[in-house]
Amino acid sequence: MTIEKTPGALLLDHLYDAGTQFKGYLRALRGTGLGVLFAADVEDVRDRQRFRSMHLAYREMEVPPLANRYLYRILADALAEKSLPDTVSEADRSALIKAARGRPGWTVMMAERLQNSDYWSCDHVHVASLWASIMIEVKKKYFVQAESPQKKSGGF
Repeated sequence: MTIEKTPGALLLDHLYDAGTQFKGYLRALRGTGLGVLFAADVEDVRDRQRFRSMHLAYREMEVPPLANRYLYRILADALAEKSLPDTVSEADRSALIKAARGRPGWTVMMAERLQNSDYWSCDHVHVASLWASIMIEVKKKYFVQAESPQKKSGGF
């Protein structure tokens, strides 16, 4: 089966950088019937500029954050599958949804982390700690820190 006979889309999520070989691969896909969709969390001008600087897309489409009513459903489904130290109160659910900021992936990650008793105290969820741990993981995984150049001289 060839791509021409069965068109589809290649979804690339959390792409941070694209090298010469990857860009050549994408150029080779042009005209084959296979579309390429890049998904990126773009929250500010810097994120948008970083993504645009890769020169990968012809068109952009902003997808708004997912509505809270959908996030509540995603959270409920994710929590139903987990063995939790305690029951998540409605106030904690609301705080978790607010912390997710429209991101379904973060909602699922929070539900997974709630199995760890370190995020619980006195029958309540430590939402700020949960949010911080996810933020740290995302930063480590997807944002390479630019290393400062080493000074060749002996001074500071």
